[in-house]
Amino acid sequence: MNIDLVALKESFIPYLDSLKGFHFSFLNPLFWIFLFILLLILRVFWYLEKSFYFCAMLAIILLTASKVENCMTIGIFGEDLTLLLVRIVALFLILMMFLYYAFVRDY
Repeated sequence: MNIDLVALKESFIPYLDSLKGFHFSFLNPLFWIFLFILLLILRVFWYLEKSFYFCAMLAIILLTASKVENCMTIGIFGEDLTLLLVRIVALFLILMMFLYYAFVRDY
């Protein structure tokens, strides 16, 4: 089995660039691989159910933030300020969710 690593790297570069630009989508395999690896890491520290719900909520927040960004860039608002606000709100929600799951929610 001979895998062409250069071709494999070139096929994943657009997906990696979209993640770097804070654009998440259902069709991005690297996004789902990242969430699966996060689930496996969190499984060591938390219960499986708690880790799964955290990763699911993280995915929902990131996908919603990307959808809102796409809708806002089409609108009449200024792009730079609106995109920055959407990203800050999404990161704030992720921080609050992490603090809740790490320190408050226990089952």
